[in-house]
Amino acid sequence: MSKKVSKRKRRRSPPRLCVAFDTNVLYTDVAHHLLRRDVKDLIRNNSDHPDLQVEWYLADVVTGEREYQMQKKAHQIYGKVEELEILLGHQLTTKEILSERIRSVIDGQLTELNIKSLELNSKDVDWKEIIRRSVSRLPPFDPTEKEKGFRDTMIAEAFLQLVSRSPTTASSCRLAFVSNDELLRHYIEDRTNDRQNVRILESANELEGLVNTLVSKVPESKIAEWQEKASSYFFEKDDESSWYFREGIRKILSEEFPAELSAAPAGSNSRENGTWYISDPVFIKKERQRIHWMTQVQVDAKLFDKPVDVSSGSLFGTPATPTIGASGAGLLFPSSPKVQVGTGKSVMELYWSVSVSEQRETLSKPIIESMEFIDTIWEMTRSNINVLADLLKDYKPES
Repeated sequence: MSKKVSKRKRRRSPPRLCVAFDTNVLYTDVAHHLLRRDVKDLIRNNSDHPDLQVEWYLADVVTGEREYQMQKKAHQIYGKVEELEILLGHQLTTKEILSERIRSVIDGQLTELNIKSLELNSKDVDWKEIIRRSVSRLPPFDPTEKEKGFRDTMIAEAFLQLVSRSPTTASSCRLAFVSNDELLRHYIEDRTNDRQNVRILESANELEGLVNTLVSKVPESKIAEWQEKASSYFFEKDDESSWYFREGIRKILSEEFPAELSAAPAGSNSRENGTWYISDPVFIKKERQRIHWMTQVQVDAKLFDKPVDVSSGSLFGTPATPTIGASGAGLLFPSSPKVQVGTGKSVMELYWSVSVSEQRETLSKPIIESMEFIDTIWEMTRSNINVLADLLKDYKPES
């Protein structure tokens, strides 16, 4: 008598999402972080979905470019350390030790976040086509005289090789490339227009929305439809009936983060906030009839410095020696103009939800769920030496 052997049902693996980043999405002006904080949080929060296997990639060129940027920042810091070493009378570190430490930091963060290396196989690159694009200034090469584009091309080719060796069906594998470089995005889109499972995204916010969409199992077309409605519902320029104005979101955020929105870094002594920018909402999740969104708010800021304190006769924070002229003693500079020395972008995230009527497709009953201050990214465009040079340019001492 033969026994009936039951076949064990094979468990299907969850679909994969392979994500590769361009350098500009990761950049942060510090020497000890490979990735920006929001990108790092995005990876940490989306690496353990039971129904979606997310794989993170950095092309070797991207990792190398970030290492160069981090090394450059570390060497700027080292200049200050050298001054401290002279004061203390002994050596604290060397450039070689700093360089080794940067490499160690990068390796540690790649391991911690389980980011895979995306190596370029140079044998599979169509170099004749790349040379043609370069001399003709076709994407991803810059059409101006800069001749920018070689590193971008290598990043694109590494991602395209990942696409070519991955499944073609969206149900088993999707691929996403994130870059805010329009020429690079255009180039990859043109090369992948026959693939339905490749998405080219402009920001980490767009990537977060895609991940949340795939996890929610709500059709992308439906979420895109809701997003368009939510965007105009939340904010329309000069439309006082949009929720941003009705709820007084700007006032709420200003009162929630007063210290963060007034902070100024070293090298400046005052800050002026400018334009507030409202991003498109990012889909977070759907719970019954409520849809949850995240809207990013960015505040542009200008940094100013007053290099000479007329009242105390100080220059760069140290006493300034008065100039003695024929008419008597007077400060080196008769006036101390406010000079712009940098710019910044403060980023906040507002989490909110709204009820949706699926019959009438209308939104109602908005609620602020939470608020978070992300970071301020500063770019110092002028140093005190630059400012001093400008001030001295037309200066003529008294005879």
